[in-house]
Amino acid sequence: MPTSRQAFWYDDVVSLAGSDGVLTCIHEKLVLFFDGRLFGNEVSLLNILQAYRRWGNEFPRYIPGEFALALWDSESHRLILARDVTGYRPLHYWVRGEQFRFASDARGLFAHGDLTPAANPERIARWLSGIPATSGATFFQDILTVPMGHTVVWERGRVTVRDFWQPAKTPCLRLADSREYAEGLRSVLDQAVRERISAFSTVGSHLSGGLDSSSVTATAAKILQDRGGRVTAFTAAPTVAIDDAGFPRRFCDETAHAASTAALYPNIDHVVIPNLSGNIFESLDRMSSASECPQLNPGNSSWLLAMSADASSRGLRAMLTGANGNFTISWDGRRALSGLIASGRIAAAARLVSAMRSNGSRWSSAVKSGVRPLLPSSLVRMLGSFSGRQRVQAEIGVRREFAENFGLDPEEPVWWLESLDGRSLRIWAVRDRDFGGHMAGLRSLTGVEQMDPTADRRVMEFCLSIPEEHYCANGCGRSLIREAMSGILPPEVLEERRKGRQSADLVFHLAREKGEIMAELQRLKKVDLAVKCLDLPALDELVRSWPAPPYGRREYLKYGTQLMRAISMGRFIRRLEEGTLFRDQFSVAA
Repeated sequence: MPTSRQAFWYDDVVSLAGSDGVLTCIHEKLVLFFDGRLFGNEVSLLNILQAYRRWGNEFPRYIPGEFALALWDSESHRLILARDVTGYRPLHYWVRGEQFRFASDARGLFAHGDLTPAANPERIARWLSGIPATSGATFFQDILTVPMGHTVVWERGRVTVRDFWQPAKTPCLRLADSREYAEGLRSVLDQAVRERISAFSTVGSHLSGGLDSSSVTATAAKILQDRGGRVTAFTAAPTVAIDDAGFPRRFCDETAHAASTAALYPNIDHVVIPNLSGNIFESLDRMSSASECPQLNPGNSSWLLAMSADASSRGLRAMLTGANGNFTISWDGRRALSGLIASGRIAAAARLVSAMRSNGSRWSSAVKSGVRPLLPSSLVRMLGSFSGRQRVQAEIGVRREFAENFGLDPEEPVWWLESLDGRSLRIWAVRDRDFGGHMAGLRSLTGVEQMDPTADRRVMEFCLSIPEEHYCANGCGRSLIREAMSGILPPEVLEERRKGRQSADLVFHLAREKGEIMAELQRLKKVDLAVKCLDLPALDELVRSWPAPPYGRREYLKYGTQLMRAISMGRFIRRLEEGTLFRDQFSVAA
């Protein structure tokens, strides 16, 4: 299943075949194809089949590991597809009448020869509007993906999609004090890292100046140090000096913070990677082809690809990340106020507001974080409109009428997200943000496996079980991870209250590629779907009003967000229609 060229299909007769990297297990009347890793030395593929016999379609709930799998029960005439809750391994399927096909990547479904890649306009509208996909829709018409933490069951011509992981049902954990929560967090993170690196003596890691990747990297270094292993930590850095003053509450060069973490552990080798050293469009095309989707943050895609390529050149096969950390181990807890107010703990809410204010938060921000989630989203939106916080229609280049054709409102995500309490926001983030295509893309391009301990199911459930206020003890955001990592991370990282600004120098590089940007916008005017979905006149105007250097100001970020995201989508559509999207890795006609 990890091989994009491998397809599986069911018509009148089951025809299943393995591919590189897929483990196959056949026992009695069951056939299992497994792509992933199992946690625990005593867990095997046979155990998975035993789990199916015991728990039926719910069996993926009991599998410890990261995986995409397909299980065929010839006796019941039933096919079950499943992905684990991290979703780092994609799994796609197509169904029409009595035919059912599945493959790791969408391109694998086109290998059968009678399906032609075509764009899915509704998925494109949702992506451009910032609205999550529904029912596992992909950017390809009629091609679906198995959602994270779900099963897709095909039985006698009927398809059923169910979630075997329901994080909203995670019970609240009541411990004596924050120290016990911190010890628990450190313990589950240690276990998640340990299980992922058990087969490696050397691993790579993303190491920014923030708490997530620093915690993962330091934990891995401590574990590997005991058995003589090493960590190669990669940090993305700007290639030009950026003034932090232009980015409130942010710092643009994370190299010094990352270096301070690396210096604590003699088995960490620190490698600095330029944010962008080559042509951004080359990286953009390679990542879009490999991941089978447009890139939401093209600048980040460039250094992520560069890191994995460098790791591959060093012989590394595993890369640790902390991509989900903001919603798990280092949640800031600033929406705890709404929970305290809703439960009638007004005095505690007042104390928290005062503490937050003492730690530098504005009164207005503290109160809004507590009140907004208690109001209907319609009222939140109305209040935002009165304050002038309306979302600009062309923020990411979508044409409003295109979105409205599918019943979508481009302004909806802003107000909907702001109306969520902290726990609901985190559940949405860990359930619906699917990085599977991106991680599989990096793996196929470089051979380096991406692993995120902060997305481990036990880590996520433990973090969701902790009462919100323990994440901002004494009014300090991210207090829990700071306490858990005390003595493990350097003071520079633990005490930093700002966030790192990734790809802060992107506009400098885009200025160098301005000619190609203008040329691409002209090419997109000849692509019917691009004309329909993108606000090309607004994007043209944005390029014509290109600012003069220096570019280290927050308002210039729109060139790396709304402009490049729109171009990323437009270029994806154009290459799909031209038939060049898969040219480098896969030929549909082959």
